[in-house]
Amino acid sequence: MIGDAFNSEEAKRKQRSWNMSRVRSKDTGVEKRVRSWLWREGFRFRKNVKGLPGCPDILLPKYKAVIDVRGCFWHRHPNCPIATMPKSNSAFWWKKFNRNVNRDLETERALASLGWRVIVVWECELENDVCAATFERLRDTLLNYDDDTARYEPVLCVAEEMSGYNVNEGETQMKSIVSACVGMMGFVAQGAEVYAYAGCTVDAKKEGIHVLKVNTETGSIQPAWVLSGVEGTTYFALNKAKTFLYTAHTDANLPRGKNGTIACYKIAGEKLILVNQVALGCGSPCHVSLDKEEKAVVWADYGSAISGVCEIQADGLLATQAPVTIQHVGSGPDKSRQEKAHAHCAMLTPDNRFVFFVDLGMDQVRFYDFAKRKEGLCEVEALRITTAPGAGPRHVTFHPNGKWLFLLNELNNTISTYSYTSEGTKHICTLSTIPSDFKEFSKASAIKITADGKMLFAGNRGHDSIATFVVDEKTGNLTFMTRSMLKGKFPRDFTLMPGEKFMLVGHETSNEIYSYALDRATGDLTPVSGPILAHKPLCFVFGSPL
Repeated sequence: MIGDAFNSEEAKRKQRSWNMSRVRSKDTGVEKRVRSWLWREGFRFRKNVKGLPGCPDILLPKYKAVIDVRGCFWHRHPNCPIATMPKSNSAFWWKKFNRNVNRDLETERALASLGWRVIVVWECELENDVCAATFERLRDTLLNYDDDTARYEPVLCVAEEMSGYNVNEGETQMKSIVSACVGMMGFVAQGAEVYAYAGCTVDAKKEGIHVLKVNTETGSIQPAWVLSGVEGTTYFALNKAKTFLYTAHTDANLPRGKNGTIACYKIAGEKLILVNQVALGCGSPCHVSLDKEEKAVVWADYGSAISGVCEIQADGLLATQAPVTIQHVGSGPDKSRQEKAHAHCAMLTPDNRFVFFVDLGMDQVRFYDFAKRKEGLCEVEALRITTAPGAGPRHVTFHPNGKWLFLLNELNNTISTYSYTSEGTKHICTLSTIPSDFKEFSKASAIKITADGKMLFAGNRGHDSIATFVVDEKTGNLTFMTRSMLKGKFPRDFTLMPGEKFMLVGHETSNEIYSYALDRATGDLTPVSGPILAHKPLCFVFGSPL
């Protein structure tokens, strides 16, 4: 029996090996299809040119263009059903795919540096039902070429999404992404590369802020710069113009427990320049955010349970006056985590009328009149939220319609939905973020929502996953969709990239940052780039395009 099992596995291994040997690296069927169309349409080209980086599949010298025909599986076409991840030997496949993606990006940059436009055509875009549309867009891209502007414009792009069609009414609607992206500086699409800022807990190097280059079309992430010598950068807030970054900070010149500050950095390309900072009279905050009019930074300090508001001047700098603060006092049933109050989140309601502080130690969310803040923070008790005992509320996000408040409870691993009006709040539902049969240690970390308000995400540290929920915008009810297991350990924070095709995740205990592709149809997250090594990454924001 053992021999039979061995022989069976050996036969499968040989079959896989034979299958792999049949995979062609050039002159593939899809390449031939593109070349045949180009020839019929009068476009003359060279193929598999050895003298250029990557030995381009198709070279069109007249149009200063390279056409790269990519297989969706091997080159990890984002959100494509062909780009599945093999269930066995996943570590091997992850490394192999990551090498392919990084090699593609390096080749694009090398070609672009020589003045070549790079047009990517994916395997699935050459299927019969969408092939004609793909070729039409390819024609437009090739002909939309001006020799003078092409040498100096940083990026040109053609990218379209074809709305699907109904095979029969009520049946699944198909969608196909048809894109041909042209890059003159090695980027894949207009504005595709942006800076991302990662706040970290520091080790001896004190590398508090890591700056990354993030490609929002491919999900690729690369280190760009590190700001050393700073501590306490546990959370960020970025102004709408993306010119100032506000962060929690620790001032080594102040006594321990009183050394927390809010710092203002001016953004200068990939560099951050400290402009000013304001002492808070407590420890370094664990959370900061801006009001909608960008007139104030609100913050919460976990250790002291002191929260407050720092004013912002018209020029974007922090005002020098002392912040207005409030001290929470209380406790909860979990004596190891709720022995006293612990302010964990500071935000404004969508109407900008109330600043609120989420307190994990007290199992409460308390709201204060924001307009009258300079007279002292006065609680509006009608809005107060009290959770289930021991829930340990941590973070909040609102639905884009402003009606629903989603509260992430760290200690009991749940999300609670509440209706919100300026008159009060009301509980709607509560769902678990982890499987019911998971009995090991886990605690919830972060909560985010898509721009259209249709999908909600919650991070699980311990279970090491991100749970995805469907949101009913009419009722606020949540429906569990899926739960994605992650590459790294302890997902402390995550943020959807601009365009929301990918998600950046910081893994606190494995000291890694990964990029994951988001499948909007299923809610699944698939790793596409990383890891970037960073000591205990805690938070992210995205800056301007490069």
